[in-house]
Amino acid sequence: MTDNEIIRLQAPQFPAASEVLAKAFENDPVFSYIFPKEDEARMGRIKQLFLVSLRYSQPFDSIYTTDDLKGVAIWVPPGKYPMGFWQTFQLALTMPFKLGWGGMKRGIPLFNKIEECHQECMSEPHWYLNVLGVDPAYQNQGVGGKLIEPILKQADGENLPCYLETDSEKNVSFYQNRGFQVIKSFDLPGNDLCVWGMKREPQV
Repeated sequence: MTDNEIIRLQAPQFPAASEVLAKAFENDPVFSYIFPKEDEARMGRIKQLFLVSLRYSQPFDSIYTTDDLKGVAIWVPPGKYPMGFWQTFQLALTMPFKLGWGGMKRGIPLFNKIEECHQECMSEPHWYLNVLGVDPAYQNQGVGGKLIEPILKQADGENLPCYLETDSEKNVSFYQNRGFQVIKSFDLPGNDLCVWGMKREPQV
């Protein structure tokens, strides 16, 4: 079990944090579909996608890391998801140049489906775990569990549920051990990928 201190990520750390997340998700099934391995720019594209997520979430002050940046947890608080029109419009303007048209073409239907299922599953106020990633060199050492502890405790104190999606069956067990339960599974369009939507009721 790691002894790393969990702290809030600061904006100057965003480039390094996006690098950590890109490495964490390099072999993730969804990202491997959106950005095929033969794309020489794929790691840069994945990094850019996480930079956008970090910048969008910055005002919520709910991004956590370790004191030596071994991983990152990005939370979105109740009432702040889905994105508003202006944020969506800004993303639409910038993403094709950073992610490539192929990545946009493959990614938009997937993210639309994930957001659709999110809204179907969670009509009440909740905390949303948008991203949890740990540098591969430090995985299976307790870092991920510690990164999500602050908001799990806060959600319990507020008597609010938490929600997330994962495309890894291995991660389903990880989250189940922390109080989450699968409430929906669904296939993503255009491929054979499965995603699990998971909810954690407040534990008081």
